[in-house]
Amino acid sequence: MANRDYKKEYQQSKDKAKLIGLKVDADFFDAFTAKAELNGTNKNAILKACAEAYTYGNLIIDENGKPQIVG
Repeated sequence: MANRDYKKEYQQSKDKAKLIGLKVDADFFDAFTAKAELNGTNKNAILKACAEAYTYGNLIIDENGKPQIVG
């Protein structure tokens, strides 16, 4: 049996994924974190779901910068 090349696997995994950064003020960060925890989820899951809905689904941003669900 061949040995696994963990370094190569890690590099391939890194190459397939990218990060989306977001800078917010401390009060918003704390409120967002608290609400996510209160709802039994985490910030990453919420942001990923929003990004997927915007990219592939029915979430749009209107001319005033507000999110809207269409359809």
